[in-house]
Amino acid sequence: METITSRKNSRVQALRALGRNKAYRREQGLFLCDGEKLLSEALANGADIAEIYLRGAKPAGNMPEVPVYSLSEDVFDYASPLEHSPGPLFTVRAKPLPERVRPDRVIVLENVQDPGNVGT
Repeated sequence: METITSRKNSRVQALRALGRNKAYRREQGLFLCDGEKLLSEALANGADIAEIYLRGAKPAGNMPEVPVYSLSEDVFDYASPLEHSPGPLFTVRAKPLPERVRPDRVIVLENVQDPGNVGT
């Protein structure tokens, strides 16, 4: 497990950009997540986790086969988009969205007084 102690590290800069820049997230096809519970849920549901970043030198334990990095306390706080992040941070590859389906027919309703009657 590599330890990162510099805010100028390219991985740290990428984490900051993922947490703060929607265009960068789309460009990279990644998004940033934070927290042990979210990580365990992501693993349980088959999320495609790219990297995991731990606060300090916590043992990795039962981590998946992905790169795991240790960030110093101040670098972790700098990289996280949350003010008081519990950690760990992790990146997940975004799944491609399906093409929009173009319906054959469209109904547009305006100023409907009782929306419950629309289906009848």
